[in-house]
Amino acid sequence: RESMNKFAWDNLGELYFSEDDFFEAKKCFENAIDIDGNYANALYNLSLIYSLSFIVYNLLSTQPNQNNLLL
Repeated sequence: RESMNKFAWDNLGELYFSEDDFFEAKKCFENAIDIDGNYANALYNLSLIYSLSFIVYNLLSTQPNQNNLLL
């Protein structure tokens, strides 16, 4: 049975995050938020996941041109 402890989910998410397993970290933070939608730590940590996703997406979608080619 899954834990209903928001602190446990958030801590587990932080562990996954520290191991660069962002997919599992996101699930854990979402579980913590499902338990308490106002839990600031999990909301903050989830925002970090979304920020990283946005940065990576933008880096990968940048079209090469004369200014950003590495030669």
